Amino acid sequence: MHRRSMLDRRGFLIALGFVSLAPGVSSAEQRGTPEDAKAMVAKAIDLFKAKGPASFDIMNQGEATGFREGDIYIFVFRAGPHPKVVAQAADQTRVGLDVITITDSTGKAFGKEMLARANAEGTWVDYVRTNPVTGKEEQKSSWIILYDGYVFGCGVYKSP
Repeated sequence: MHRRSMLDRRGFLIALGFVSLAPGVSSAEQRGTPEDAKAMVAKAIDLFKAKGPASFDIMNQGEATGFREGDIYIFVFRAGPHPKVVAQAADQTRVGLDVITITDSTGKAFGKEMLARANAEGTWVDYVRTNPVTGKEEQKSSWIILYDGYVFGCGVYKSP
């Protein structure tokens, strides 16, 4: 009996290990990758190409439409003389913010930097932001692309 219960426990632990490795299983430690961020931006641009500005309402729905997955999410702002946030899948209260005024907790004007550096090929911008999964301020790097007068972006939080 003792030998059988040990085998049963071992089988359970092995099965538990496989479940934790299964795709789609999330954990607080699972983080989006740079490839995930680039894919999310490409997905958002494709939707914009198909639906135009109406796509921003879809993006703002976050997880329900696939524009927020764990700690990564899409954000979009209008470039030009009056740059405003038009989509933010993790925090819709940020929609309408003046991009020039957006700073991180260290005082870095990362909104202004994104406007200055955004281009059609894409680039990375680093800053500090609260991770929506951990609730902690963490270093973040966002992939941004300028497309048709809008800056599309998605960032990844760097491991502490």
